[in-house]
Amino acid sequence: FDLVCQQLKRWGDNAIPIAVNFSPANFADVDFPQKIFKILRSYEIEPHMVIFEITERTIVSDSNTPLSVCEKLSKAGIRISLDDFGTGYSSLSYLKKLPLLSAWQKRLTLALSQKALKLKSNMS
Repeated sequence: FDLVCQQLKRWGDNAIPIAVNFSPANFADVDFPQKIFKILRSYEIEPHMVIFEITERTIVSDSNTPLSVCEKLSKAGIRISLDDFGTGYSSLSYLKKLPLLSAWQKRLTLALSQKALKLKSNMS
């Protein structure tokens, strides 16, 4: 993440938001948001300049910590993107737990829910 922030700093006013992948272990660490905020401050990078890509495995947990970490990061202005949703083992109900979904993800959730209902009614 340091390298990403270094690059953003070098680009200055020409910088564009960069997506960064993080492991589920990062989101299981309650101190992860503070570590990220410290790095952002050290490079004088605005939180909206980074997008954290997480997999559904990150949020599917017996612990509330990953969701709490997502919420803290999101409230600070860091965008969270759900990468590869549907390739793992979670369900659409997990999406409802994320207060930080982008508009396209909410539309996708609605479309998938409607399609699932239609399929279910056709099977009856």
